[in-house]
Amino acid sequence: KSLKNINYMYNVGRLKITNNEEEFVKAFTLCLLLCILK
Repeated sequence: KSLKNINYMYNVGRLKITNNEEEFVKAFTLCLLLCILK
């Protein structure tokens, strides 16, 4: 279940941030941290 959530957030983040990879990495890292903290 966690992996599916992370995968989903990864795909959403990639769709939202296609131009700036650095911003995407930051957003993805935040998503990972949020998933872990939940």
